[in-house]
Amino acid sequence: MMRTIVTGLHQQGYNEFAAALEKLKLDSVFNSGMQYTVFALTDEAFRQSAGNFSDYDLRFFVLNHILGGKSYSSSFNNKTYRALAGNVFYITNDSISNFYNEWVKFTNKDIEIPNAVVFELAKNINIYPNLFHVLPSYYPFFYSFYKDSIVPNTVQYPQILGITSSGL
Repeated sequence: MMRTIVTGLHQQGYNEFAAALEKLKLDSVFNSGMQYTVFALTDEAFRQSAGNFSDYDLRFFVLNHILGGKSYSSSFNNKTYRALAGNVFYITNDSISNFYNEWVKFTNKDIEIPNAVVFELAKNINIYPNLFHVLPSYYPFFYSFYKDSIVPNTVQYPQILGITSSGL
C-alpha cells in the first residue's frame, strides 16, 4: 500500500481528520508530492468541533488546519502563518492561536508522516469566517490583488479549495 498523508493520519490515530479528507476527495490532492503541516485534532475533538458540518463548511474547517510547506516546532518562532483556507494564525513552538488570542497547546508535535508534519490538538482552534468562506467567488480577485503581501505557507493552492476562476 502506498504511504500517503491520509494513511499516515490513520496510522497515527487521526481517523476523523483523515476521513474528512477522504469524504471531501482531498486525499489525492494532498498526495501530489507537495509538503504540508497539519494541525490534526484528536478524534474526540474533531467530532465535537466538526461533526455536523456541511461539506462546504467542513472543507474550510479542515483547510484551516493545514499549512502549505513542512514546518517543525523549532521553526515557528512566534510568527504568523496563513492556513490553506485563508485564516491567519500565530504559532509558537508549543501552541497556536487565532487573532482573537484564543490559544491551543499542542498535545503532540513534530509527528512525521508522508509529505507532512503533524501537530496534535486536543481542542479546536476557533475558525472564524474569512473572505474565502463568505465570498468564495471573490477568491481570484482577492488572491491576485494580495498575492505579493501574503505571508509564507499561505493559500497557494486554489484547487484544494475547489475554487476556479469563476468561484466555487
